[in-house]
Amino acid sequence: MMVAGFTCCTLLGWPLLTSLFLGGMIAISSTTIIAKTFDELHLKDKGFAGLVFGVLVIQDIAAVFLMVVLSTLAVGTNIDGAAVSVKLGRMALYLIVWFVLTVIFVPVALQRIASFLTDEILLIASLALCLCMVALASAIGFSAALGAFLAGSILAGTVQAERIAKLVKPIKDLFGAVFSSP
Repeated sequence: MMVAGFTCCTLLGWPLLTSLFLGGMIAISSTTIIAKTFDELHLKDKGFAGLVFGVLVIQDIAAVFLMVVLSTLAVGTNIDGAAVSVKLGRMALYLIVWFVLTVIFVPVALQRIASFLTDEILLIASLALCLCMVALASAIGFSAALGAFLAGSILAGTVQAERIAKLVKPIKDLFGAVFSSP
């Protein structure tokens, strides 16, 4: 998607930096579109869906790295290697935290306390994880959407994923109604 957006913009004669930004934006937004399409067509449980979502997550991480570099380039005319390195280092640190939470901490914790998990506790814990990831992303200079996305990916990899999705749906619908009203 990134290459397609970049190529389209280049063919239209847009500047290089603008073409790269649009390619990155299309790559990031394609994950949401594909997830919604798979959900509506009831394809999320098919064997290929896991592979597609894995590729999309890797693509999103690559696109976020690209956005870090491009935003640094867009702010100034000179490429400041130190600023880019600091931002990439922060992103790497954030992704390490995400990886540790995804692979080690959250799944093990949910498995150990599964017998104590009421719907209310699971909902509060899920929302707390999301808000903590958002706060961490914001604190190190990234968007809240990145934090929410990675928190969702953490919870999606647990044995409680379907239960969490059912519990969060009314909240999602509430915010959808609030923010989509004229």
